[in-house]
Formats: sequence, C-alpha cells, structure tokens
Amino acid sequence: MTSAISHRRLSECSLEDAAEGFTTGFSGYVVPMNVTVPSLQLRIERDHVDLDESLVYFDGEKPAGILLIGRRGDLSRVGAIGMGPTIRGRGFGRSVMLNAIEAAKARGDRKLILEVINTNERARDLYLSLGFVITRKLVGFGRSRKLAAPDVAPAENATSGRLPGCSHGSPMPISPGRRIPAVSRGPGLR
Repeated sequence: MTSAISHRRLSECSLEDAAEGFTTGFSGYVVPMNVTVPSLQLRIERDHVDLDESLVYFDGEKPAGILLIGRRGDLSRVGAIGMGPTIRGRGFGRSVMLNAIEAAKARGDRKLILEVINTNERARDLYLSLGFVITRKLVGFGRSRKLAAPDVAPAENATSGRLPGCSHGSPMPISPGRRIPAVSRGPGLR
C-alpha cells in the first residue's frame, strides 16, 4: 500500500532525489535504467529540461517517479515519464500525462512530443488513448515509433502526409547519437 502521493518541481528537489525518482520510475522498464546525478545533469542540459515544468513524484517521502519536460520555443517534449512500482498501474500515468497536456496548452505550446518503444504496450496504448497517433518508425530505434495527434502535421520525414488545415512544424535539430522525438500531440495546443 502506498502513502500519500505528491510531487515537487524539479527546481525544488535535489538532483539525488530526482535521479532516484527517475531510476525508481523506470524499474522493470524494457530497457534497464540506473540514473546517476551526472547522467541526469547531462540529460537536463542536452534535452533542454525545464526545471519548473518537470516534476519528481514521491510516495510519502520516497522518490517514486519522474516527468521531464524539455522545451524549445513553443515545442515541448516529454523526455521521460516513469512511475515506480508503488504507484504504477492505477491510472496515475494517465493523470500525469493529462496534466502535462494541459500545462502545454496553458503555456501556448504548438506541439507536445515524446517517444515510445513499441514493445512498451501499456505506455503506447496510454498515449494512443490520449489522442496521439503513430506517424513513423524512428530511424535507428527499431523498437520505437513516432506518434502524432491526428490534427497536427507530422515532422517532414514522417511516413504520413500533410494533414488538411495543418502546417508542418520545424523538426528538432538532429545530430549523430541524439534521440529524436517519437510522439507528438497537438489537439487544442494551438
């Protein structure tokens, strides 16, 4: 049984708590994760993580999950969302994603994107149920798919065509070894 679940902005947490929340949030994940303070610092810098929009979730006083939001202009990216075993499987991830979507709308973001590994069916199905759609398979990530909302134009190199009434957004710059977005949502974000 869990204690009271709460969250704090990443800007209000120690990096140790955030790294523990990240590692716990991804325990049992399809790709093993062991996040250290230095690796989290690198991710924060590399992915333009917004420390005030990103959250660390706590089960009582113990870090139990994380939501990292990266921002570039009016483009937001869910860089990580992971809920630990004590809070997983009860619809909490859905609530976190709905709040992230509402926060993106409130900021006036044009698009909210993320990526998902295809074999992570629970997460993929959650994103699809929230209006995200698959737009393409990521190059170099054979188990990932790009997802976008039906009324938001996919990136230029997506496999689906331009959607009526939508303009193409600028894809994020991609450099060798850099992860690229795989999920996009836009309904109501504009």
